[in-house]
Parts: sequence; C-alpha cells; structure tokens
Amino acid sequence: MEEERRSPQRPASQQEQDINETAGSPVHTPRISRAGSAALRHAHAHEDQGNSKVISESKKQVPVLDKEKNIAFLLKELDSLRDLNKKLQDKLALKEKELETKLLDSQLQETELEAHASERAAVEEIYKAQRERDQAVMARLRLANEERDEALLRAKKLQEATLEYVPFKPLPKQTISSDLEELLNRVNSADSALAIEQSGAAIIEQIQRARERRSQITSEEMKAVIEERDTALTRLEEELQEAQRERDKALLHSHTLEEELQTLRSVLKHQSDETSPDIPATSSQSQSQIQPLLHRLQQLTSEFQSAQTQLCLTQEREREANEKVQRLERLVEVLRKKVGTGSVRKVI
Repeated sequence: MEEERRSPQRPASQQEQDINETAGSPVHTPRISRAGSAALRHAHAHEDQGNSKVISESKKQVPVLDKEKNIAFLLKELDSLRDLNKKLQDKLALKEKELETKLLDSQLQETELEAHASERAAVEEIYKAQRERDQAVMARLRLANEERDEALLRAKKLQEATLEYVPFKPLPKQTISSDLEELLNRVNSADSALAIEQSGAAIIEQIQRARERRSQITSEEMKAVIEERDTALTRLEEELQEAQRERDKALLHSHTLEEELQTLRSVLKHQSDETSPDIPATSSQSQSQIQPLLHRLQQLTSEFQSAQTQLCLTQEREREANEKVQRLERLVEVLRKKVGTGSVRKVI
C-alpha cells in the first residue's frame, strides 16, 4: 500500500521509461502467461488513473500559488508606485515654489527698474527746472541792475539840467496861476519885448511845473513798481530755496524708497530660501508672509507717485510766479515808455 501511494507521485513518463527499461532488459526476460499479462495490464491501468488524479490536483494547486505570487508582486509594485508618486508630487511642489519665487523676483526687478527710471527722470526734471530758474533769476537781476543804473543816470541828467536853468524875474501870482492858453494869448497880443519875455517865462515855468509833476508821478509809480518787483524777486528767491529743499527732500525720499525696495527684496529672497527645503509644510505660511510684503511694495509705489505729484505742483507754482514777474516787467516797460527811455526789453 505504501508503494502504491508513493507510485502516483512519480510522473507518467518516468513510469513508462521504467517499464520500457524493464521490458528491454536482456537479463530479466521471463515469459508471462496470458493471465499474468492481464493482471499486469490491470495494474498499469490502475496506476494511470492514479497518475491522472495527481496531475489534476497539481494543476489545481499551481494557479493558486501563481495568484498569490501575483498579488504579492502587485502589492509590492503598488507600494513602489506610491513612493514614486509621492516623490514626484514633492518635486512638483518644489518646482512650483521655485517658479513662484522666480516670478516674484522678476516682478520686484521690474518694479525696481521702473522706480529707477522714474527717479532718474524726476531728478533730471528737477535739475532742468533748477537751471532754468537760476537763469531766469540771473536775467532778472541783470535787468534790475541795468534799470537802476539808467534811472540814476536820468536823475543825474535832470539834476544837471535844473542847475543849468537860469530863473527869470518872478511874476505876480495871478500871472503864475493863469493857464497856458491865456499865456499864449498874452504872447500873441503883447506889444512890447518885456511883455513877451514875461509871458514866455510864465509859459516855461508852467511847462517846468508840469514836467516836475509828471516826473514826480512817474518816479512814484516806478518806485512802487520797483518795490513790488523787489518783493517778487525776494519771494522768488524764497520759493527757489523752498524748491531746492523740496528737491532734496524728494531725492532723500527716493533713496529711502530704493533702500526699502532692496530690503523688501532681500526679505523675500530670505523667506524663499528658508521655505524651499520644506515646501508642503510651509506653503500657506509663506503665502501669508508674502502678502504683507506685496502690500508694502504697493504702498511704496504710491508714495513715489505722490512725490512726483508734489514735484509737478512745485513746478506749477514756479510757472505762476514766473508769469507774475513777467507781468510786472511789462508794467515796468510801459512806465519806461511813458518816460521815453527806449523800447521794451525781453527777459529770457
């Protein structure tokens, strides 16, 4: 029975090979009877049935083992794919953070370039306005000096003419108080040289008085205009100094804004360097820190624009002061024309 149990475990091909070797062996060649051959065939049939059962059972066991191996392999492959997916996700988050940092750096660089360009343009405008203002002030000072010299020369000439004048014999009060037309009628109706001489002296005295009144009125007007012009020049100088102070203040403010932009950029770069090793854990925190910095950047940009607006207002006030000075100069020229001292001068 034990041999029968062991025999099905051997493959059919091995059994057939053993049978063939036994049959073909020259040593063991006994003659078998018909009954023995029938028994032998029955035994072989029984062995074939046992072998087929064993083969069918082994076939049933093999798919079960292969299925378990496939499940284990698939689970291991799934774990490896999960690890790979996690690594790829971490790498993608890191790349996204680097891309966002580069984008912020580019925005900061563009803002810094725009601030530099605006600052350069503002400084150039301030320098240009300063040069124009200085030229205008120097031109006005030269004109004022020339007008003062001309006024002094005219006064000297009038004084010399007054000293050279020889007064005639004084006339009665009624003759002095008479008008010019009456004096001319007296000259026409005079019948002696003495009467003509007296009437001519009265006419000359009336003309002299009229000239004196006109000169006095003109000198008072000129004095008032010159005082107003001097006041305007003083105010312009004060406005010039104020504009210079505002320019220095704007330059200092622009330098301060530039330093704050540099500080903001370094802070952003430092934060991006600190948050880059642990991106998934600190992404929300970095976003909450970047938002106030961006708000500060917008605030600095608005302050720079307000400084430019203040510069425009200063230039507008300067233009109004220049227009007022030009009006005063025109008034001075009109008065000079009344006195008869020449043509109008143009101040550059």
